[in-house]
Amino acid sequence: MKILEILFEGVLLEARGLYARKPGDPFKDEMGDDYELLSINSYPKVGNYETSDAMVKQLQRISRGSEPVIVNKFNPKAHKAFGLAIFLNKKTGAKRDYVKYFDTISPNMMGKWANSEIPGLSFQSGASIKSKSNYKPQNLLAGQSNFKSGLELYHYLNSNDTVSDDIKQGIEMLVGGEMPVFANNKDNLGEIRDYLSEILDPLVVTMAPNLLSGQFEIAHKEILDSAPLNQLKIEFPMSQTTGFADCYLVSKSGERLGISSKGGKGANASAKNIWDVLKASEQKNKSLHRKYSNAVKVIDSIANTSSLEGPIKLGLDLDIINQKQAKEIRDHINNSERNHSKLSKWAQGYLDSYETTKPEGWNYGYWLLAALAKKVSEKINNDKNFGKAFVAFLNNSNIIQIYAKASAKGNDVVFNAFDAIYPAKFDGKVRIESGKTYSASGIKGRFTFSFNKSEAADVVDTAPKSNFATGKTRTMLSPKEKPKVKTRAKR
Repeated sequence: MKILEILFEGVLLEARGLYARKPGDPFKDEMGDDYELLSINSYPKVGNYETSDAMVKQLQRISRGSEPVIVNKFNPKAHKAFGLAIFLNKKTGAKRDYVKYFDTISPNMMGKWANSEIPGLSFQSGASIKSKSNYKPQNLLAGQSNFKSGLELYHYLNSNDTVSDDIKQGIEMLVGGEMPVFANNKDNLGEIRDYLSEILDPLVVTMAPNLLSGQFEIAHKEILDSAPLNQLKIEFPMSQTTGFADCYLVSKSGERLGISSKGGKGANASAKNIWDVLKASEQKNKSLHRKYSNAVKVIDSIANTSSLEGPIKLGLDLDIINQKQAKEIRDHINNSERNHSKLSKWAQGYLDSYETTKPEGWNYGYWLLAALAKKVSEKINNDKNFGKAFVAFLNNSNIIQIYAKASAKGNDVVFNAFDAIYPAKFDGKVRIESGKTYSASGIKGRFTFSFNKSEAADVVDTAPKSNFATGKTRTMLSPKEKPKVKTRAKR
């Protein structure tokens, strides 16, 4: 296919959107896992239901046991129809449902549901497939996460048939003490710099430190006690919640130094990841923990309280619920309550604010808990000082940042520098998330944490004092009370 034909195909497929997809069409998630489209259907086939309530009841009837991802905001006055797309994880067999609301279903729905409106999944057309997943540690290392040394990591890559010769030759240059060149990879510049560097960075540290500039020696002395570099173990986190480091260097005595490589947003961090960052920062800067004592309490509650009690405890601490309401949530969970008449007026009103389908295994207790978890996360996230506090914790943790600088030269990708930053200089917005772990059908884990570099402007020194700082105010700012502040320009 000629290049102009490929480009045209890409534009056409995007313009026609999800309704142009066929069963079996390929998709990928953020971790590089393969998905395929099972089906996409409209309800009703043409037109709309008489009322939005009738539409919602139909959605509840066809739900397959898990809450669908809703891609647009529900408007009860206008939305009387919906589309349902179902995707299959080819590795695990798990299914994902996506729903988009419409005013009505027309005979031709092409272009009504964009390919980009599938949170967490991306369409892999001939024109849109990117090779970035091929350079991620999760794929290049084929699930192998621990290596006794940089040398063992190098030998593993060199013997891996899935790693191309161009990549192997570049890596061989690096371990030999030369800035690596990846021949014939100009089109993959971004992916090599942002994803392959997650593997290159620990190799540089352990096998080619002469190529490393910046403040690594300070971190090497302070955190790793100047342990021999060629004896450091390398650990790659492979879970869905990887934390804020892309890999860890571990000395024989157990000291751990995280490396955050320049690149994308990454996966959400678990409560344990957050707790580890918090404890590491406390050792380096106790005054920081005193300054943000209430943020510490929040993280402590999430990390060290059960997934059931975590939202309840925070809901009580933040004056979102009272003890009577907390007891009602627990009782309905324990009784697997599905009788609406057993709900208090408070609970009925609370559920009205948290619309959901009724998947298999649902009960009102879990439904109330999911609603509470959402309100807790919203209240915390609306407070600027939480994000500000945690970025400060990150920048006082046992993490270095390595910026791999690369450019295209002819048809090749040429690395120019590996620059270590210590202490780290994270700049962004930390948020707690509840949507993937709390639902009307049960609990899949604790709150998770996300870090969004694109929201750096939200973390500003002029944020008002609240209960996350040492201020006396107990009640957090509501969304309507958020102050107007000047933001920094994105770098």
